[in-house]
Amino acid sequence: MIFANLSYIEKDPIFALKSEFERDSNPNKIDLGIGVITDNARKTYSFKSIQNIIIAKNDNYLPIEGDPVFKKNFEDFFLKFAEKENITSVQTVGGTHANFLAGKLFQKMGIKKIYFPNPTWSNHTGIFEEAGLEVATLDYYDFESKKLNKNFLKSIENIEDNSLLSLDACGHNPTGVDLNSSEINELLEIAKKKNLIFFIDAAYVGLVNETIEQDLELVKRIYESGIIFALAFSFSKNMSLYGQRLGVLTLLNIKNDKEKIDSNLEKIIRVTISNTSRYASDLATLVLSDKILLEKWQQELKIIRNNLVEMRQQLVYKLNLHNIISFNEIANQKGLFSLLPQLNTENLKKNHAIYIPKNGRINISSIKTDNLDKIVEALSKNLL
Repeated sequence: MIFANLSYIEKDPIFALKSEFERDSNPNKIDLGIGVITDNARKTYSFKSIQNIIIAKNDNYLPIEGDPVFKKNFEDFFLKFAEKENITSVQTVGGTHANFLAGKLFQKMGIKKIYFPNPTWSNHTGIFEEAGLEVATLDYYDFESKKLNKNFLKSIENIEDNSLLSLDACGHNPTGVDLNSSEINELLEIAKKKNLIFFIDAAYVGLVNETIEQDLELVKRIYESGIIFALAFSFSKNMSLYGQRLGVLTLLNIKNDKEKIDSNLEKIIRVTISNTSRYASDLATLVLSDKILLEKWQQELKIIRNNLVEMRQQLVYKLNLHNIISFNEIANQKGLFSLLPQLNTENLKKNHAIYIPKNGRINISSIKTDNLDKIVEALSKNLL
């Protein structure tokens, strides 16, 4: 058989769970799995600052590296601290594509291994292995305290010099636990001593801390340290462009290597997707370049952030009413996700129509005032 050497690959756990949810006819089903921000009607949130924008039809190709106007607006707003001659960006088809491009570039640079936090986004391992890198992990999360593992920074001291280390910019997926300013200081001291380079995944900027500047603290601090790094940026969550697929891959502290980096990235893009799509970058360009739309967009982000904080607090409060205190740290975690690993997720799905991935990652945005009591009641009965 011509396909004899192919083996079956298990479906992506998040999207497989989403498909199960969509097939469920229970009108009271709840999806706590897929990483989508929802409104009170549990529909995908639509930003008012974006939904009424009318884009003139333009079917022409974008340059291989993406829309230069969009890229300039992106860098001017999100990377205003960086000197333009010291960075270079390409437009990507969402954050996943930015991850893969980074992986292929690292491979072409001769890098053979990347270190990720354990746990990390479920797609990271597959992306970077497909790009040709070995994936290793460092224990990042303490499953008992629900905080940063006390040995995480020390473990970085034990990896090889010149290693590639990945971190989330903010709102760590799946734990909601980020490095604080003091821990960033220690990280950078170790990184400079060991000549590390970084890959920073920024999928939740605008949705975690009180300001976008705070969400980008790690990015800014690495840049100011002079350490070379790649930044994968996604607009899926913070502009609700899930289906339109918009992202950016930026290389920073590149000094005089811009043309060499650009030529390699353009080659990878050309032989894989040829060009990115135009519509989503046109939308983002208008938002980032128009003061009124930009202000409206940031106000909407603030409302979403406040809702996430409120639902975290309410979830912990309601769990405490059931004498469950083991998840209290959820109230101190940030962003879209938290991890509840001690759950019987199969029973939650079967008997309560509540869909949670097997690793226990929950999407806080899917918890609403009208389903909170049902969720808490079900969780209280399904702790392992």
